[in-house]
Order: sequence, then structure tokens, then C-alpha cells
Amino acid sequence: MEKRVFLAIVLSFLVLTVYQAYFMPAPPVKPVAATTAGAANTTAAPNAAAQNAPTTQTPESKPAAPKATAAAPLVSDTAAHDIVVDTAKSHEIYREWLKLARPAPGPGNLRRPLWLPRSFKPDASAYLLDPD
Repeated sequence: MEKRVFLAIVLSFLVLTVYQAYFMPAPPVKPVAATTAGAANTTAAPNAAAQNAPTTQTPESKPAAPKATAAAPLVSDTAAHDIVVDTAKSHEIYREWLKLARPAPGPGNLRRPLWLPRSFKPDASAYLLDPD
């Protein structure tokens, strides 16, 4: 093989490495779960009376912040499903649209206007509708 092919491959990897090092966004940092005072109290209760006793807070103490929970990942459904199309309803909507559309023969009995730009413009007689 030619030397230029190997050089192109090496330079491609170099460009990808530089792009990932300098321009890619940093991966999201996952928060570390911290133990709270409430979690420690529920695991180390000496007796049932201590668990049922009301706790009093002094003005200096603050309640523990609620623990943030991560959202569950979105999982797609892999089962096969049938798709049903209501053709009667779509035909009804088409008929409603057709009432709003203009009739086929336009001014001068033309199918399409002569001024419409086209890459290939046929003879003007191709645009005329037959007077059946």
C-alpha cells in the first residue's frame, strides 16, 4: 500500500483524539449518596419505645434535606404491535379537503399554469385538458 494511506489513517486518529480531548463535553458526574442522620437513627434504635418517642428539634438543628432520587431509565417496548389504519376515516378527511381544493380545469382549461417554473417545459398543448 501507499504511504499516504497509512498517513491518512494516523492523521484521522490524531484528529479524533484531539477532538475528544478538547471539544467533547465532560461526562455527567453521578452524585455520591451521603448518609443522613435519619438513616442512622432508623438502623440503630435500641428499643421500640425509643422509635415511637417524638423527636424535638432545637432552633439550631435543621431538618435533613430530602434525598434526590435518580429517574428510571426509559426502556422501549420490544413486543410487536399491529398498526390499524381507519381507511374510511382517512377517505372522509380526503373528501373534506377535496371540497376546499379548486376544481381541475383552471383558467383557459389548463391543468397547470403555464407560468409554473419547470426544468423541462413541454409544449403548451400538454397543459390543456381534453373537453370530454
